This record gives sequence, C-alpha cells and structure tokens, in this order.
Amino acid sequence: MRQLMASCCLLSVFPAISPAEVSVSDLAKPPANARHFIIESTGGKHGDSWSWTSANGVRMSRESLNLRGQVGETDYSGAAGSDQMPASITIRGKTPEGDAAENFNIASGSAQWRSPVDTGKTAYVNPAFYTSQGGPIDATAWFLERILASRDKSLNLLPGGKAHAVKLTNLQVGSNEALKKTINLWAVSGISISPTPMWADANDRFFAITAGLGWLPDAYASEQQRLEKTQASAMAEQTAKLAMRFEGPGRYAKDVDLDAAPMKTLVDTMAKKHIYSDATMVAFESLYVPENGDLSPAYAPFVGTLPPVTERGFRTGGFAAPKDLTRADYRASWAKRVKLLYRMHQAGIPIIADTDGSGIEIVRELEICNQAGFTPAQALEAATILPAKLVGMDTHTGSIKGGKSADLALTEGDPSTRLSDLRQTRIVMLRGRLLDADALRTAAGFSGRPK
Repeated sequence: MRQLMASCCLLSVFPAISPAEVSVSDLAKPPANARHFIIESTGGKHGDSWSWTSANGVRMSRESLNLRGQVGETDYSGAAGSDQMPASITIRGKTPEGDAAENFNIASGSAQWRSPVDTGKTAYVNPAFYTSQGGPIDATAWFLERILASRDKSLNLLPGGKAHAVKLTNLQVGSNEALKKTINLWAVSGISISPTPMWADANDRFFAITAGLGWLPDAYASEQQRLEKTQASAMAEQTAKLAMRFEGPGRYAKDVDLDAAPMKTLVDTMAKKHIYSDATMVAFESLYVPENGDLSPAYAPFVGTLPPVTERGFRTGGFAAPKDLTRADYRASWAKRVKLLYRMHQAGIPIIADTDGSGIEIVRELEICNQAGFTPAQALEAATILPAKLVGMDTHTGSIKGGKSADLALTEGDPSTRLSDLRQTRIVMLRGRLLDADALRTAAGFSGRPK
C-alpha cells in the first residue's frame, strides 16, 4: 500500500522527530476553513486529507486513510526558511508499517533528518527541498508549489537529487459555473523512476494527484476519471518523446567523432566541474544489440531459471531497425557509446552504475564498465561508494567500514577479478539478518541459480 501511495504521488516531502508514537487523539485538528481533499479510487472513498496554514505561517496537515483495512493516521507541520524551502518539518502518527515519526531541520548550516527508515546529515549550502519518507499529501503540494515557483521549474532535493517539471496539457474542471476552472498537468521527474503526473491550478497551487489512488479537492472529487484519462494520454505522448533518448543515439552515435571539439569540450567540462554521469549502459545495450528472439547479455545468465512468461518478455529483442538502418548500425552506435564511456572514465568523470531495469541487470552494467576500461574495483565503486558520495551519504554508507551502515552479500568466486561472480550470491545480510540467497531466488520466482 505504501508503494502504491509512493508511486502515485511523491507521497512524501517531509520529515519528523518523535520519541514515541503519537496517539490519534493527539494529532492536529483541522480548522473549519482547512482545505479538504478526498482520497479515492474507482473503488470509492478511502479517506480524507486536510491542509491549512497556522497563524504563525506554519504549514499544517492532517490525513486519515483506510485502504482495504490498511490504516494511516498522520499529521505534519512545516516551517519555511528564508529561501522558502522547508527549514523544519515534523510528521507524527501511525501507518500500516508502524510509527510514522519523521523529522527534518536546518540549523547552523547543516540539514538533518530522521525517518522510519534512515537518518542523515549534510551541509546545507544552497536551497534544496527535503523529500520525506512519509506524511500527508500536503507535503507533495508544498513540493510542487516550490518547483513551479522556480525560474527553470527545477529543484534541488534532499537527501539528494534534482527534480524538474514540464507542463504537458490543461483541463477544465467543475460541475457548474461557480466551480469551473482550468488546471494544468505537470510531469515531474527526479522523484521516481518515471515522470510523476501532478495537477496545479492557474496560479501554480497544487490541485490534485491521482494514479489509481487519488487526492482531489472535495468539490472536484467526481473528476478523478477525467483527470486520469487526460493524464494517461498526455503521459503517453511524453513517453513517445522520451523514446528519442534511445532512438536518437542508436541512429547517430556511430557517426559521432569523439575527437571533435563538441565531444571533447563536453568531456573536459564534465571532468572539470566534477559532474557525475549516470550512464545506464545496460538499457542501451538491450535495445541496440540483440535481435528479436535473442536475450540481452544482461539476462542471458538467467536462461532457464526465470519464470517462462518473464523470459519470453525479455526475448523481445532490441529496437527493430528502421528501413534506413541495420542492426549493424545500431551495434556500431553501441560500440561508440562504450568508447565514450571509456573516454569519460579516463578523464576522471565520476560514473554511476544504474540499470533502468528490474535490478538483475546491475552486474551486466558493471561488466560493461569493465569493458570500457574500469578495473573490477572501480566498477564496484560505481555501484557503491560513488552513489553514496553523490547524495552526500558516503560518511554513513557505501563502503564496508566500522561505524557505517551496510548490507552485505557473500558470493562464491572472486568479484574483485571476475565481476560475473557477483551473480553467485549465497548469503545476504540485510539489516543485520542473514538470508539464504537460494531461498530468496525461489521466493522471487527463479527456479535456480544463474549461470
């Protein structure tokens, strides 16, 4: 349920600090003039959410949710700093997972947070919006309103990352003349693995968010299906545009001169400014290299162990070559991307390992890094300490060291010389608990170990 809510919105953009779970009776009471949202789905109403501003300018919210017996009762308060970003936030109450207590504050140039799942601290130098792990929908509302107030519709985030909003379309809502208004649909990237649709009014004030489960103003609760239909069409069009991220490089990369001024300037600038690159190489390989019916190298080691339906899905192959290109052209473009990765690595650009996939592709991503000139140790850093450094958490995690938090994996083989051995996990230590890797594979639907 929590995953549904998180994918449906940003479902959190704030924190908390509470030594003990607060009882429901002690949570904030919304005033009569509070803004009221209905939490709903096609199955009906699931709860209520209220938001208001206190006399001293603090954002307040109270939310009550019951989704198929999973109950959440939460509130929050948030005060803005001089940069209009959250300077302090407190979330209280309970969720199906337990105590919702979360806290965030900025003091003496330092941002600190504690949530049900993590704690962190980092220097607060430039304006950034803390994205909380939980809390009522008004946290998302605050986030959207701040990103739309920015000149370039972008926002630095805490604990890390950057969000960006793009306007897609608009829609007129309201059942009568008094209620009629035009709302705008924004696609927000950087907070989930795909752009998140959010609605704002003409004044860039949060209006609604819906993706199966929705939060809509009470007077417009009947508009959920129209909002979802409109955003589905707009997001599909946006996805088609995003596909050019892959089709364009496949068509043109083979002809790019890496020694020409544009590419040399790009690489030199990224190295000079220490700009990280999330290469996501394995996603491109799966689209450019295999023919239809073939498995990408990322999935080949799992042949015969995957659920049959899953394996069939992975055999769809890469992009079908258009009439003016061949598979050889795509593969030449892929080879040029690997060469570019080598140039970036040699220049000292920090490379982050990522997949855009289901997770099992990560070892292949590291193997590609190795092919591009990374040592096995450097490839492993791309998946561990470098991402931790990127989000300012390297003093807490990202490497095995006394005083740090870490999940561990025991593998058969030597990944320091042969990265493919990372697939041969035998034991996992997760949050201090030892788990049998074969049992985990069985639970996930795998019939055996990868090759």
